[in-house]
Amino acid sequence: MKNCYCYLLHCIPTKEFYYGVAYRDGCDPQDLWSSYFTSSDHITTRIELFGADAFQFEVRKIFGEDEIKARKWEYKVLKRI
Repeated sequence: MKNCYCYLLHCIPTKEFYYGVAYRDGCDPQDLWSSYFTSSDHITTRIELFGADAFQFEVRKIFGEDEIKARKWEYKVLKRI
């Protein structure tokens, strides 16, 4: 079972924002920033440089098992910004 969700990250030292979606099997919003740190190489690099504590994170929207709806929502948000 999965609980798909979209999230927002803020890298405080660089003032960068990242909007993403999690939809893998077994995903859960409670995992964000405890065991799931995104699949982005860019974010991984920032974590290596500044540490995970240099980020603010927020689950923005939860979609249950509807991966397609979650991915479409991410696309819609990214297109707007």
